[in-house]
Amino acid sequence: IRAGDIVRLVDLGESLHDLTIDVGGGVPESPARQDIAVQIQVDLVHTTSQAAINLPPGTYQFYCSIYLGNTAGHANNGMVGTITVQ
Repeated sequence: IRAGDIVRLVDLGESLHDLTIDVGGGVPESPARQDIAVQIQVDLVHTTSQAAINLPPGTYQFYCSIYLGNTAGHANNGMVGTITVQ
């Protein structure tokens, strides 16, 4: 994406989710280690949300921070991905 592009998050499931990107571009081990640059949250009532991604050029990991650090946590169970900002 280009810096400033809008990213839209749609949750069609029955669980809370978010898309979180930390300043360092990685996935932290626990909530205490988060340094959130961007977070788009959805809940079971508002299943769609969007935000601009205003980050410097680079490649960042994004993750779902729900239950971060817990063995049942979403990021721990594969809800991670990569986004490149140009």
